[in-house]
Amino acid sequence: MINLITDQKPWTRNQIRKRAELFIQQEQVHGDETMLARVNDAELLGLRPLTEGERTFRNEQYLPRAIAGGDLAAQMKTANEKLIVAIAHQDALRLFVKMDGLLNGENPLPETVQSLDDEGIEITIPSPAYGAAVAVLDESLGQLTAMTAEDWRLLAQRSSGAVIEDAIELSIAVIRILPTDDLLKAYVEGEGLGSVDRRKSLEDEKARLLLELDPPEIEVVLDETV
Repeated sequence: MINLITDQKPWTRNQIRKRAELFIQQEQVHGDETMLARVNDAELLGLRPLTEGERTFRNEQYLPRAIAGGDLAAQMKTANEKLIVAIAHQDALRLFVKMDGLLNGENPLPETVQSLDDEGIEITIPSPAYGAAVAVLDESLGQLTAMTAEDWRLLAQRSSGAVIEDAIELSIAVIRILPTDDLLKAYVEGEGLGSVDRRKSLEDEKARLLLELDPPEIEVVLDETV
């Protein structure tokens, strides 16, 4: 089945169809379907009526399982659409982090570079690499900003590679991957987890929030002299 947490590629239509067929064949083999098709054709053509056993197999075994297989395929299609969106969100976060590092990291791309004009004179022009990075950063940030809290919870679990059932642990996982103070504020305050002081750095506010949500255990030392 489609796993929204661990699957890294969308399923193809053929993969979904095969999975539904395997589900059906857990109770009936391909030969059963072929035989049923032949006896149904014979009945429709007036060659002979269905026997009681054939009618019982069709109505009580084949059709219910076939319908269940169709329902399974429909559910997988819906889940696959969610998976496609989740993968796009994951890619957007990855691109944002990468472009932010190129633009604001320790060795950021220069905004301008030296080039030669038509006469061979050295001139300063906007850096194509810088401009491309800004465009990708803006596009990925737009996708991240449009995400819902539920989208972020799914992305946090995909980033960890496992289901996180505890609500507090899941919120902590989300806070750790939020890449801007605006997104941090929107999630934390929108989910009623506290308030965000945007005067402080993103990392400092994350650290404070994580400490509030998961305070360290206080070790009690007994005085043995008493």
